Amino acid sequence: MFSQTRPVATGGSYTFTLPVVDGYGLESFLYLDPEVATGYEYSAEGSRFSKFILPDPFPNGATEFQLVVNDQFFTLFAGQEFDFRNVDLNGVDRFKLLGIPVTEGIDPNMQPPFVSGLSFTDAGVVTVNQRALTPGVQTPVPEPSSVVLLGISICMLGLRAGRRRLHLTGIANSPAQPE
Repeated sequence: MFSQTRPVATGGSYTFTLPVVDGYGLESFLYLDPEVATGYEYSAEGSRFSKFILPDPFPNGATEFQLVVNDQFFTLFAGQEFDFRNVDLNGVDRFKLLGIPVTEGIDPNMQPPFVSGLSFTDAGVVTVNQRALTPGVQTPVPEPSSVVLLGISICMLGLRAGRRRLHLTGIANSPAQPE
């Protein structure tokens, strides 16, 4: 049974509230369709993840990815099922999918969309949060007060060095004192 669920976007992450019953997420996959990213962090409340799958290669051919589970890295290929119970017998409540190439330009409006399949350890209602991990390194921009302090410090050092040179020049040019 193929079931696709769209998320509710809140503050850069995506939240899914799903009923998990036999044949729908319990030892079968629910498919989630996220926004553009180079990776995703998944977390669950109400049940734990038992399996994960990326059913198809990505549109531009990417087939190899990394899963981070309990600080351990695993290689995952499209179409390969990953069983979290091989890492933790009780399943896991969070994991990361990394290594989606920027060149894939993953977008839920693109055909075929990036779909991920999940199954869970317990029946009931599960809330899955899928937080997009986007590329780009943010360089901190110094606050204006930091820049001003740095400028003042450089000026003070310059003045001090100038005074010292002037003082040393004055000593070198002064007439010799009688002994």
